[in-house]
Amino acid sequence: MPGKNKGLVDYLFSLGMLKRTERSGWRTIGICRPESVAEHSFVAVLVGAELARMEGADEAKVMRMCLLHDLHELRMSDLNKMNMLYLKRDEKKAFDETARGSLHEHEMKALFEELMKGRSREAVIAKDADALEMLLQAKFLLDSGNKYAKDWIRSAKGKLRSRSAKKLAQAIEKRDSVEWMMKLFR
Repeated sequence: MPGKNKGLVDYLFSLGMLKRTERSGWRTIGICRPESVAEHSFVAVLVGAELARMEGADEAKVMRMCLLHDLHELRMSDLNKMNMLYLKRDEKKAFDETARGSLHEHEMKALFEELMKGRSREAVIAKDADALEMLLQAKFLLDSGNKYAKDWIRSAKGKLRSRSAKKLAQAIEKRDSVEWMMKLFR
């Protein structure tokens, strides 16, 4: 029995790397301790659930896509714009090798392929959730005094395709990112 589950156990162990893989792009604008890929993905899943409901899409499918959208970074790290000037990415290969051993490997690969093509309603929403999560983080950084975060907000907004995500982006930009919490103490 122990040998039979070796591939699954290795896959499960590998998932822990997502907690230790930093989102490297934030370092380029001076953030010393950026969030991990796992932290980013967790929030993207929850954003994706809200967007799916707003757009009338398959919420569970969007959430699964959001869970998987950066899984390949466990093997190839999160490459920022500077890294990508010098390194070739093979996200599909990294994803396929990461998914190996999972009991739903084939479903994961199909979802990832659908996400990468970006044609289905759910893929569009999952990609929007990823960009909105980045926008939320950038807005917090901008409100905290990092002037470079405004470029990240612009970049995130440029990626959005669904009407709901675009409306949310406008609302996020207008709102102070800490105000919701500060009014709890008044």
